[in-house]
Amino acid sequence: MNRAVVAEQMLYEMGDPGAYVLPDVVCDVTGVDIAELAQDRVRVSGARGFAPTPTYKVCATYPDGYRCTAILNIVGIDAGRKAQRTAEAILARTRAIFREQGLGDYSATRIELLGAESEYGPHARTGGTREWCCAWPWRMRVARIGNFFARNRAGGTSWSPGTPAWAAGGPR
Repeated sequence: MNRAVVAEQMLYEMGDPGAYVLPDVVCDVTGVDIAELAQDRVRVSGARGFAPTPTYKVCATYPDGYRCTAILNIVGIDAGRKAQRTAEAILARTRAIFREQGLGDYSATRIELLGAESEYGPHARTGGTREWCCAWPWRMRVARIGNFFARNRAGGTSWSPGTPAWAAGGPR
């Protein structure tokens, strides 16, 4: 235990450090001092407490399917347009595969296009981005899908020119 560990744990997932709601108190930690007294010995002081709220803070989870985010880098002329079209095509193709296998559709999808010129150094353009990262997070209720994108390379050699990388992550 040291000062850094205590500070990190104290602030972990804290919304408002001036009014952190706990079951029996609302805590203000904005004036806290964390002092390392000796090896594995830390003093925390300066927190202030206020009356608890009339309501409870609840954190609940429930089984709601599986999710994954696939990421694809696309570069070159019209990279943004190619990125959008590629994501749309992959979603359409995977939907067709899911239908063929009787797996149903996604419960949610989204296409995110992020553009940058960082790879071009002093030749970077302002306004005309030639490289894009295309991400499409998805959710599905069927466990059998798991990490479908990583296993099936839904576009493969049919992708547009300037598609150098592919990554997907999700539960098995």
